[in-house]
Amino acid sequence: MLVGGAYIQSSSVTPEIDDAISDWNAQTTDFSFDFQTGTTCGRTFGASNLSGTTIGLTTYTASSGIITDVDTDFDTSGRNWQTGNTCSDSDNPNIEYVATHELGHWIQFADATTGTQAHTVMWGAYNCNALSVQTDDGDEVDDLYP
Repeated sequence: MLVGGAYIQSSSVTPEIDDAISDWNAQTTDFSFDFQTGTTCGRTFGASNLSGTTIGLTTYTASSGIITDVDTDFDTSGRNWQTGNTCSDSDNPNIEYVATHELGHWIQFADATTGTQAHTVMWGAYNCNALSVQTDDGDEVDDLYP
């Protein structure tokens, strides 16, 4: 995966994405990410030069109300991506945080936009104060997928 103008070994990125998945799964009882091999749903994490201030971008394709493909790209246009518990500004974003946010889009959450939602992982701007899924996020998943 190309990140920050240089290739980062997938062994560095995969644990960050796995941690993001675990974070969502730990906050909810009615829903879990369970990626199975041999399914017809495509899913990828990749890297692209994204425009403007966009750090991560998730797109999906649906057919007859069923999601058949989900893709997330991380911006590679000069960003210095961080791993672990490091959180800096949006020019040096944390892979796990952005993956956690983008996984929220995989389950059809929109970006949060009101002040009372500022500490949710779905806040629409990069926010080091909301690095992980919050209880309210998990409760909303349970409401959406009973």
